[in-house]
Amino acid sequence: MDPVLADRLSGGFFLVGLAAVVLTGLWWPGILVLIGVTTVIRGLLQKLLWKTVGGALWLIALALVFYFGFPWPLLPLLAVAGIVVGARHERNKRQAPSDPP
Repeated sequence: MDPVLADRLSGGFFLVGLAAVVLTGLWWPGILVLIGVTTVIRGLLQKLLWKTVGGALWLIALALVFYFGFPWPLLPLLAVAGIVVGARHERNKRQAPSDPP
C-alpha cells in the first residue's frame, strides 16, 4: 500500500481512538493502547507487521500493567518473551525457501 495512504488511514484511526479515549476518560493507559493499536494497523497496511508489532505489544503490555496493577517484575519476562518470539521469527524467515523467479 502507498505509504501516504497508510499514514492517512492510521492517522484517521488515531483521531477516532483519541476521541474514544477522551470520552471514556482513560487517558493514561488508554493513550498507550491507542498508540500501540495504531502502530499495528500501520504495520498491517504497509505489510511490515513484524517490524512494528514488537513496540506496539510493549505499549499495550505497559498499559495493562498500569491499568490492572500487575507486578513490575512481569516486564522483564515480557521482554524475554518478545526477544524469543522475534528471534524465532527471524530464524524462520531465513530458513524459508525463496520463491522461484
